Amino acid sequence: LTFLLITTAAGSHISYKDCGSKSGRPIFVDLDPCPTERPCVLHVNTQVQLAVRFFSSTQTDQVTTVITGYLAGVDVPLPISDPNSCDHGVNCPVSSGQVNTYNESIYVDPGFPLVEMTMRVELKDDGTDDLACVEYPIKI
Repeated sequence: LTFLLITTAAGSHISYKDCGSKSGRPIFVDLDPCPTERPCVLHVNTQVQLAVRFFSSTQTDQVTTVITGYLAGVDVPLPISDPNSCDHGVNCPVSSGQVNTYNESIYVDPGFPLVEMTMRVELKDDGTDDLACVEYPIKI
């Protein structure tokens, strides 16, 4: 398991768990705002900035993003503006050995359940293997 916890001026590298990256590996995850305590507390009616930096060990033309909340044994899809990671900072096509950063602005909708859950971010290659899969606790 990989864990990081570093504070920066632009946000916080948050502590995360690698949840099965196969064709790459995460380098760091930033969630802003997110204080250093766990879980990250996200407030409704706010925008949260997410950045996932990752290393690719394969070539892929496309990268697709899937973000879910895991609650009581159920994966609940969390809405994102566009699942095409290439439109969010990833330089596609991605070469083996390349480092990229995925960036997303997530609106914390008042309709989200006001609970603690595990947020999972998956960046998938053409073959739907995870270039990066990260999980971290959040509380809305």
